Amino acid sequence: MDLIYTEYNPIQHLDSVVRLEQYLWEGFSEEKLKEVFQWKYPDETQIRNAFVTLDGERVVAFRGFFINTYQYNGQTFPVAVLGDAVTDPAYRRRGIFSKLTKHSLNYFQQHGLFAVLALSSNEKSSGGYKKLGWSPFARKRINIHPIWTNIFPFIQRFQKQSENRWRKEGFEIEISNSISELWAERLADYCSSLYQENTITLLKDKHFWLYRYKAPQWSYRFIILSKNDKIRGYACYMESVGQANGIKHVKILDIAASDNSDFNRLIQAIENRVSCRLMLIYSTSLSINEWSRIRKKFPITKYEHNHNASDEVLVKSVCTNMELAKPQLWSLGYVDMDSM
Repeated sequence: MDLIYTEYNPIQHLDSVVRLEQYLWEGFSEEKLKEVFQWKYPDETQIRNAFVTLDGERVVAFRGFFINTYQYNGQTFPVAVLGDAVTDPAYRRRGIFSKLTKHSLNYFQQHGLFAVLALSSNEKSSGGYKKLGWSPFARKRINIHPIWTNIFPFIQRFQKQSENRWRKEGFEIEISNSISELWAERLADYCSSLYQENTITLLKDKHFWLYRYKAPQWSYRFIILSKNDKIRGYACYMESVGQANGIKHVKILDIAASDNSDFNRLIQAIENRVSCRLMLIYSTSLSINEWSRIRKKFPITKYEHNHNASDEVLVKSVCTNMELAKPQLWSLGYVDMDSM
């Protein structure tokens, strides 16, 4: 029987895909994984973001993407980011996964997608993506900031005093564990004011904020820094444990500020509310201002996999506008690279 390459349908395929994927998600029950995949790959998206290979009615491969909206000088366009992927062990080494990926790209080309980013592939799969036309244009960095207040507790008193001083100066720190409609609108307005021309960046509109941080498998924290009812900066973070070393750390998912002082206030506000000794932020092709702030506050920089191919950010242009595929135009931070 010939294999069929087609769009993923949650009603027909969810149970089979979850069973295929479950061995990759250690510690997740089947019901929890269904919840995650229902969030990641919903049925009502304008552009389909997941595809399957069928042998009869049997799902033998799955390829998922995240469809984000990016902006450039007044234009907005969809960009896909590689997500979950799996092939049934009994069907491997038949070229099925490559054919499924090509089917996905053909679909995206027909539906006006601009490009596909590969941001979290391993060394082996990176080579496969290059054969399929992906090109490297940057390297992922892990930027590390020691949280001195948790290494030397006597510092905490002085740092908390400085936070009290900010409040007397009119600053307000708002904390939340979720994004409400009101917060989504406020953050979207603030992010629109930060956009730099001639740079391709993620469009953080209201829809983005209400969808991106609804992941059922993670717990997020949000901070808004404001003064006189005007936002001066925000940060999104989570506490995590390194898979390789088991070290508990704070992972900054997104951060933006009006100036260097507000950026430092946000970092300090996070430090005052966590128990970890390390803070991490991933970056690759940030704007000069953002990279300057991170470099000063996160003095230790390393690559995740000792400079092998999995550290590379890869891009494949799907549309015909090659001008916008130039690496120097892109500004990517952790929120872009996190495969969720």
